[in-house]
Amino acid sequence: EMLLGGLEPLNRLPDLLLVIDPEVHATANREAKRTGIPVLAFANTDADPDYVTHLVVGNTNARKSIAWFCDKMETAIREGRDEAKVKSETRPELPADETAGNA
Repeated sequence: EMLLGGLEPLNRLPDLLLVIDPEVHATANREAKRTGIPVLAFANTDADPDYVTHLVVGNTNARKSIAWFCDKMETAIREGRDEAKVKSETRPELPADETAGNA
């Protein structure tokens, strides 16, 4: 049930669904589309893009290819999180008199 429970038991919906081979994960793709979650899929050239928001074409039958793609995605996610953290830490605070009227 934990693996097949879908998105409903989550406290909040994910920002993105990352899928290797959308044909294998068709149910997850349909559920993501139904709930408005964008789907980034790594797929072979014969993949059906109907339920995929962003398609990256590659060889999903080769472990090296999948590992390369996952490594690139992990790096991009980490860099994006780090950049967002730096931006939020360096955002200037509004003076107290300017924030009082916006409550």
